[in-house]
Amino acid sequence: MRRLRSAFPHWQGAVNSPQGYRALTLALTALIAWRVWFAIVPAWQLAPSGNVQQSAPAVMPTPEKQDFASLPLFGPVQNAPSSPFSTQLLHAQDPGIFYAPRSALPLRVTGLVIGAGEQQSMAIIEHNARQASYLQGDLLLDGQARLVRLFPDRVIIDHQGNYESLLFP
Repeated sequence: MRRLRSAFPHWQGAVNSPQGYRALTLALTALIAWRVWFAIVPAWQLAPSGNVQQSAPAVMPTPEKQDFASLPLFGPVQNAPSSPFSTQLLHAQDPGIFYAPRSALPLRVTGLVIGAGEQQSMAIIEHNARQASYLQGDLLLDGQARLVRLFPDRVIIDHQGNYESLLFP
């Protein structure tokens, strides 16, 4: 506080005088009036009113009550995908597919060969103590699932319209 007084010595005398109080009161009143004015008067009324055409009507039409009643606001959403990893939402090449949830299918990845291209990559997957090799696009479990994409630590499959991952140990 001492530094503030020494830095602005002329302010102390100006504010403590009756003229200083009046000036400060007038400035604060003007500031409050300006803020209240812009809070009450909408900005579109302050626009110039010459030959400017209005793009929106001054009064918005109110929708009918029937329109709200027909909307499914609180009921189940129809035709909505059951998972964020649905094949309806994600493409097989989408980078987010890497985070697909673990699959509950009785499959285990026992080996992965990742090549430069899609056809050069292969996964060895075990089911019922039998191992088989699969390429991208091959069907698993007699057509219940399809191998979609291979990563160095996981395999992504399409099972019942959702992407799921099989992790490589």
